[in-house]
Amino acid sequence: MQALGDVPLPIGPGIFGLLGPNGALKSTLMRILATFPEARLREAAPPQYAYLIGDMFDTITLYENSAVEAKYREVSKGKYEVKVKVGARKVQADENGVERELPLADWIGIEVFDAKKKPLYLES
Repeated sequence: MQALGDVPLPIGPGIFGLLGPNGALKSTLMRILATFPEARLREAAPPQYAYLIGDMFDTITLYENSAVEAKYREVSKGKYEVKVKVGARKVQADENGVERELPLADWIGIEVFDAKKKPLYLES
């Protein structure tokens, strides 16, 4: 028996929420989204990335990433050189909420937005 199949769920960037009356399957959808991919991810992940699956599903892992400093200069009309100094920490919390810092060897995503909150894309 198949309960769900080929159901589109377009979710754009940013924060989203689920609104609906009791019984509208909001919690069920969140459980499906949170657990369905886990088994597939564990099977498909190369051994060197297994720790990421643990960070996502087995532990409480927090990333504290912030731009510490940003400088820019115009290099030609409409083109800018941007330098960003980033601070980052990876912290794991146990079941009592006690945190310990972990080595950070993960990729960190940095997004840059203009004044209208439109994402700007970097060229290398």
